[in-house]
Amino acid sequence: MSQVILPDRLHRGGLQLRLWEPGDASDLAACIAQNKQRLAPFMPWVAEEPLPRQRRLDLIRRWRTQFDAGLDATYGIWLDGAVAGGCGLHQRIGPGGLEIGYWVDHRVLRRRVATTTAALLTLAALDCGAVDRVEIRHAIENVPSSGVPRALGYRRSGQSRVVPHGPWLSGVQCIWRLGVADLDPPGLQRLNQIRVRPA
Repeated sequence: MSQVILPDRLHRGGLQLRLWEPGDASDLAACIAQNKQRLAPFMPWVAEEPLPRQRRLDLIRRWRTQFDAGLDATYGIWLDGAVAGGCGLHQRIGPGGLEIGYWVDHRVLRRRVATTTAALLTLAALDCGAVDRVEIRHAIENVPSSGVPRALGYRRSGQSRVVPHGPWLSGVQCIWRLGVADLDPPGLQRLNQIRVRPA
């Protein structure tokens, strides 16, 4: 893995992305618990929930260690001061690339929280100087997830196969990509204009 220098927080209006801290452990646990059933079909890590408190604290500290080393950046999502999900930029698609991951609380669905989050992460990744492309991947069965990269101007660049974590999945992932070379002035304007919708 190469070292990538990313911001420790991002914001737009009432939406804030920042690194998880140990003091966030209870809020993170509660948000996951409220969304576990909805997330489980597409997020393999949910199967381990609920984590014991010490394991969650260790996980949050590991995320911070990875960030400080210039590796993955794992953020919490806050909307108007309340935890609304989690997201990150991950070095798992090869040199020069970062993959965006995210999940949002069911109470903020259809308010463009995921889309605004992904816009902020895209801009941060492509602005850091060490990245030439960003990808968003989702299970082919998760059709609603395609709306996020499409709204941001990503292009569908193919498919990949992964080991499915349940009988309801085929193991086929859709790959959406946006590169530095693709980010023309209208595309940059699109990313900068996306905002969370009012409740």
